[in-house]
Amino acid sequence: MKFKLEIDKAEYIPIGNSWNGSTYLNHSWRFYHNNSSGTAVTIEGKRIPLSPQRCQILSPGTLFITDQSRNVTQFYVHFSVVPPYDPAQPGLFEIPFDGMLRDLIESAKHNMSKSDLHHFTPRGLSLVSSICCYAFAKLPDTVFEPAKLDRRIQLSMRKMEQSPQLPHTIEKLAQEAGLCRAAFIRLFKSQTGRTPYALLSEFRITEAKELLAFSDTPIDIISQKTGYRDRFHFSRQFKSKTGQSPAAYRKRSQTPR
Repeated sequence: MKFKLEIDKAEYIPIGNSWNGSTYLNHSWRFYHNNSSGTAVTIEGKRIPLSPQRCQILSPGTLFITDQSRNVTQFYVHFSVVPPYDPAQPGLFEIPFDGMLRDLIESAKHNMSKSDLHHFTPRGLSLVSSICCYAFAKLPDTVFEPAKLDRRIQLSMRKMEQSPQLPHTIEKLAQEAGLCRAAFIRLFKSQTGRTPYALLSEFRITEAKELLAFSDTPIDIISQKTGYRDRFHFSRQFKSKTGQSPAAYRKRSQTPR
């Protein structure tokens, strides 16, 4: 049987303000370890603080909201694993931050690229792979039970999250799911706790926050990339969700990359 693990993204970086009230749909496995307390994720209405005494693994298909009370430095990895280990049961799973993980993470931190201090050298990436393999082996067997979320809703969420610039009308999403409009909305809300439009709006604001915090993309372009008809409409929606204008959010949260 094959076991293949691929690193999609790995960084050791201050998270800035970008973790405050963002909504994500997880497509890969995620490994987190924070250097201090002050962040949390909410899954299905349950808020879970991320303790520095533990490491966290989020499985594919997990819909979660992030929040923070302070700026922490985070070691994180997004990685993919071939079947039969993916897909798995959505959720967050915690493992102890033991001596092995502590040593591996510290060694990885000492192998950062000199040209980009947030990323790892080839040797560092080999250590990152070892961290993921070690953590993955600590997961309980229940993680790999069949997912409870309806496959049709999973696909609808993925389309919205991956292409927030598209309109994603209820009628089209329902048709693609093979359901009538009312049945689709009812199933979607029972599975996610919100309407399709509400979740699409969350995905759009999260994408906008990422672009504002970590790029110099003009606000007019960001409004297009996130599905808003113009800058005015985007700014109004962004402020209603975050309490800040896009320009103010960028000024406050943008950090050197």
